[in-house]
Amino acid sequence: METLRAFISRSGLALDPGHPRHTRPEIPPAEPLRPLLLVHLKGSEGEMGAQHGELARSLGRTRALADFYPRMAQRLILGHLPAPFRTRLADWIADRVFGRLIARMDRSRPPHLKARTEAFCRAAGSGEELAHGFLATDLFENMVALASRAGLVGGGRNRGATVVPSCSTAMVWGESSRGGCLRHARNFDFLGVGLWDRAPSVVFCDPPGGLRYGFVTTWGADIPGVTAFNEAGIVLTVHTRFHRDVTFDGVGVVDYGHEIIRRARSLAEAIEIARTLPVMSAWGVAISSASERCAVVVETSGRAMEIVHPKGDRPCLTCANRYHSAAMQAGEVAGAPSWMVHSIAREQRMHDLIAAGVEKGGLSSDDLEALLGDHRDPADPLHERSCGDILSQPCTVNSIVADGEHGEIRVSVGPCPTGWGPYLRIPWSWGARGYQLVDATSCDPALVGRSVRPDFADGVEEQAYQQYLEACRIDGLDRFNAGIRERIEAAVSLAPDDPSYRFLAGILGLRAGDAHEALVHLHSGLEVETATFRRGQLLLWGSRAADLYGRHRCATAMRAELEETDHPYLVWHRRLARREEVRSFPAWRSRLITPNLLLVDAD
Repeated sequence: METLRAFISRSGLALDPGHPRHTRPEIPPAEPLRPLLLVHLKGSEGEMGAQHGELARSLGRTRALADFYPRMAQRLILGHLPAPFRTRLADWIADRVFGRLIARMDRSRPPHLKARTEAFCRAAGSGEELAHGFLATDLFENMVALASRAGLVGGGRNRGATVVPSCSTAMVWGESSRGGCLRHARNFDFLGVGLWDRAPSVVFCDPPGGLRYGFVTTWGADIPGVTAFNEAGIVLTVHTRFHRDVTFDGVGVVDYGHEIIRRARSLAEAIEIARTLPVMSAWGVAISSASERCAVVVETSGRAMEIVHPKGDRPCLTCANRYHSAAMQAGEVAGAPSWMVHSIAREQRMHDLIAAGVEKGGLSSDDLEALLGDHRDPADPLHERSCGDILSQPCTVNSIVADGEHGEIRVSVGPCPTGWGPYLRIPWSWGARGYQLVDATSCDPALVGRSVRPDFADGVEEQAYQQYLEACRIDGLDRFNAGIRERIEAAVSLAPDDPSYRFLAGILGLRAGDAHEALVHLHSGLEVETATFRRGQLLLWGSRAADLYGRHRCATAMRAELEETDHPYLVWHRRLARREEVRSFPAWRSRLITPNLLLVDAD
């Protein structure tokens, strides 16, 4: 031990309280809400990248993105470590390891697309730092895969802090869609609450001799392959998956989607292009074709690809974050039971809403906007929830409804959760180079869709939700900031009957060493929680709080109830409860708790 300490001291790697990465960073306020930015680019990929970069520099937004996204993977991974392990040494190691991995991944990019990114960054004045940020999600997925191989993640254990919910897509046509046309609706759940969502943008690209295409992004981010469409009526949206089989020498997801959307005229062409691209990470890519009135989901790992087709003659297909093909499920990494429950619930809710829509003549674009802003858990559809296993997430930073047959895309211009709207209707248009700012408050009312407001978004309950959203925003910047607990406690005081706020307040209380307050919150959550899986969570953590507070009979009663609670994803929770009946959850372990505000979970 003395040798290790001496090495750390000599190397200058010891935790330095004055080091900028280890002081509590000043949390900047959320960005002001900006109008929708419409951009028209024309030329080769490199030329369009330069044009977009020049615009980004003139609008003065690249610094905010360059400060956040290049270190996103590192923030996700190190930020999930308990506070005692988040040292300068960990940062130093991560800087070098992640930097080398990103450089290796960058070398595998298609030359013409890499040239576009480099031209964009040069023109924007952001250097290669922002360019490497475009590979951050692939890097994070691959690090989770490596952790799974090492036995640190998955295997049915609860590693709730390692993942975040990411994206929901519903594609409808035929009897599922009003008028029969194909509609493609998508929530993009991503880190950057208060950043990405505050500045929506639609970029139209007109390359020489190829398909014209467009993509939805945020001001100053040139990422065509995440939410995209083309003139042939193909719409593409990507979704996070986790799989053990990954590589660092394939194509990143941004390039993967970019190649498909700029070349595919049909689903068959999209699938063939996807087969020729050696993608490095695990993804679910939802692809729809307006002319064919059909859709597929391409499921990938770093070593394989499977196609999910609509079941039978059902004219709809959904996509969230778990694999549907059996071949892919074999290597799937489920960071936590809550991750699986979360994804399954969102897809089930979409199917429930689609089925209800069929009885009313199919879902219109307005109906799909309402779907994206939905706050009901299929396990308890009678009551709205602020957060948890629902479609509208606190990190939903972009929401769209695309209608390729009518050449229209509806883009939310509201803050998180963007599924609430309001939406602007943007016709697909590839015109002369330039840009336009469209403000929903002053443009043609015919272009503005209605806002979707859940019942609880009023009065003190809305105030409580805003406190929760602010906690999520701070959490994305500094997971151990004291302001997180303050805001969750404020949410509880305003909405004391919300079980999700109670759970999070209990977890944060335990981490702070206040077992009594934690027990009060967790017990109060049990009095109002009706969803089976969520009750199981409260029972496990409530029993821990009770033991730590010295209420052992209460803890035993909670563990007994958990043992009788039947849910397929509570197996690990029951196993832990049986173990803790013999040896209680230790007090020192509570200081290492890492909450996940988005999944409403903890590790």
